[in-house]
Amino acid sequence: MRKRIVRSVRQDQYEQVCSNLNRRGKSGAFDASYAVTIPVEDCEYLLRLEPCKKRKLEALQAVQVCRDGKERRFKLITDNLPRSALLELFLFR
Repeated sequence: MRKRIVRSVRQDQYEQVCSNLNRRGKSGAFDASYAVTIPVEDCEYLLRLEPCKKRKLEALQAVQVCRDGKERRFKLITDNLPRSALLELFLFR
């Protein structure tokens, strides 16, 4: 079973994160979550984040996207450690 990755932040950080998600994140009309792209070395990661109550942010899903010439390869990240690390990268860049 996959563990939830939830991070609490200070009030000023939470407001900045929500503003950043509204600017850079992609979300559908009725979605409560946002997808953000995080480049890491030769790949990029699509991280789906959801702002929660009480200044919390949850990393719902992460997908690794690597380019092989003109093709793109997708890999769902199921391990908790990389999802947690991607959440930290998003928060502190």
